[in-house]
Amino acid sequence: MFPDQPKGSLLYINKFFNEVDQPITQSTWNFPIIRYADVLLMRAEALNEIGYVPNGEAFDLLNEIRVNAGLGPHDALSLTTQQEFREAIRKERRVELAFESKRYFDLNRWGILRDKIQFQMDIKGELTFPSNRLIQHPITGKSYFLYPIPLVEFSNNANLQEQNPGY
Repeated sequence: MFPDQPKGSLLYINKFFNEVDQPITQSTWNFPIIRYADVLLMRAEALNEIGYVPNGEAFDLLNEIRVNAGLGPHDALSLTTQQEFREAIRKERRVELAFESKRYFDLNRWGILRDKIQFQMDIKGELTFPSNRLIQHPITGKSYFLYPIPLVEFSNNANLQEQNPGY
């Protein structure tokens, strides 16, 4: 991959990698399920969706993360609308929470999963996103993807009548 590296060497992500414990595969470190930055971004996103407030609390929450990462803060001059702030939050979540298995669920919650995934499927060839597994959210009206309900849940709950659409 790189001429100055030994043959077969690859780059890898060492986020939350513990070099102290041996063997490495039996680390005593816990993998974080949710981080403070994730909570701040969720609150900033929710405040923005309730209503855009220039230089309000949502800006403070977003800027706390940006300043901690060594980036400059945003203000009402750089993000003048609710949509611009929404895009800034989405970008911040993508970067701050990279390799933490959050992106897929964010795209699904925002209702843009099909658009992002279909682009990748087009590169692969004649694949299409399984639109029969999308439903409209009853409150937001956005399309979102449903997983199948596990079979064991039907065994545990006799009130479950049918599988999610498309399965």
